[in-house]
Amino acid sequence: MREQRVIDPTQTRRADSSDFNGALPHRAGHSTGIHPEDRPRLTDERQQRQQTRRPVQYQFDDGIEDDAIYDTRSPSSARRYQMPVTQAPRTVVRYHHQQIPPRRSRTQDDVPPIQQQAPTHTTAPKAARAQTRREWHWLVYVGLTLIAGIVLYVGGSLMLNWWHGYQDDLHYGRPRTYQSDARVGHNDTGTPSHFIAVNLNKQIEVIEFPGGDATKAKVCIGPTLVGDGQELTPVTVEFRDVNRDGKPDMILHIGESRIVFINDNGQFRPAKASDPIAL
Repeated sequence: MREQRVIDPTQTRRADSSDFNGALPHRAGHSTGIHPEDRPRLTDERQQRQQTRRPVQYQFDDGIEDDAIYDTRSPSSARRYQMPVTQAPRTVVRYHHQQIPPRRSRTQDDVPPIQQQAPTHTTAPKAARAQTRREWHWLVYVGLTLIAGIVLYVGGSLMLNWWHGYQDDLHYGRPRTYQSDARVGHNDTGTPSHFIAVNLNKQIEVIEFPGGDATKAKVCIGPTLVGDGQELTPVTVEFRDVNRDGKPDMILHIGESRIVFINDNGQFRPAKASDPIAL
């Protein structure tokens, strides 16, 4: 391909001295044609120059490649880095509201100062909490009531048992012991006989001292108790005629039970089924 060269006839050329006739009036002392821009141009002269334009001539040279026509630049690469944006430190502005007392006017000395009311809190959070309150089924309340009743019953029973045991410890001690004096006709005309009832490890025993004489002591064996805690059951004695023979008989009180011993031939024996007993 041949190189194309364009020659523009309209290209500005250096002005000749023949284009200017005479020196400029405001350039006195200068040679002619130094300042062509200051010379006024006429319209007819401009049209004449446009008509005398020469045609564009193209010259083609063979053997020249297309790449030589255009200006090329060496390849370059640019890498852009995104710099981290640093935030400026935040400035916290705190406002402290202080109640300033109003000025007292000269003409209004008796007017009380205006009191500012504190802002009232809205009840929106309370309303929100009330709406989010969970409603329980009525059976839940029934179950809680039953559980509370059972706890109170068990606690009350334990407290009552403890109180009874404490009272028995004060009255009968440990082992449970009871003492009594009575005239039962066993050589006790002057001095009544002495009786000691003992619950010794669940075994009931009654020791008699006729007329208060320890050398003639007699032991009446009672029943054996069965069950947990029966060794703490108190035992007492009572003397009353239950078979209508004129002699006082002995009645053992073991808890809520009563056992009769008949006064027969100067001593006490367990009652028989054939004995007429009227308690």
